[in-house]
Amino acid sequence: MINARANYISRIKSIIFCLENQSLYSDFMIDRPHLEINLQHNLQAQLLRNGLVISIFCYLEDFIKNRVNECINELPSIYNHFSNIPTKELKNRLTYSTLEGIAKRSATLKINSNETSLYNFIQNETKHISSTLLQPFSTSSFAFGWSKENINSTDIKMIFQEFFIKDFWGKVNLLSSYINSTLISAENDFKNIMKSRHKAAHVANTVIASNTLFELAKSSFIIAFCCDYYISKSIKLMAAN
Repeated sequence: MINARANYISRIKSIIFCLENQSLYSDFMIDRPHLEINLQHNLQAQLLRNGLVISIFCYLEDFIKNRVNECINELPSIYNHFSNIPTKELKNRLTYSTLEGIAKRSATLKINSNETSLYNFIQNETKHISSTLLQPFSTSSFAFGWSKENINSTDIKMIFQEFFIKDFWGKVNLLSSYINSTLISAENDFKNIMKSRHKAAHVANTVIASNTLFELAKSSFIIAFCCDYYISKSIKLMAAN
């Protein structure tokens, strides 16, 4: 099965290819002079840029959700009994927060799927919550990031805090400087990616410049790298202790 990291790298490579190889496709995302003859081209370029902005945020959000849930799924191998989990925040994550995620996903399936699929989903996922009474217990892949439409910067900060990483966004700023890809404010960069996504998705006349796409893609990759680094480091330390 493709893991979150491999999936994200494959996706972001496709974004980078589009941005770096526009000349192969007649600069399909770059506006031409504002003349009537170029009107159709520019409208298509605007549409494609807006679509890429949506994809940049979608790929980043999906990676963070899946990578965090992969690490949550490692908790049963670290703590052989639910009562051994050291914090109420993580216990809440595996029970109440998981239930919220399952409920939200179930509401979507109720609209878009058949009854059998809905019932199977609920039965298969809620058994993870009830398993916290047993030894060993199991975890759901809907423990983080599924209780609402999109995760935000506060959601990310809080989940990393649950994994004993305080001041997450400050740490991302620091790590980005170590890898010579300094982000002045990683949290603001994430907010800008999210804001650009929402505008592109919901405001028809949104115009995203080509150079803005490069910056958003770069920031998203750095944020994803830092998320992976810190959550991986945390789960290893939890296992060692």
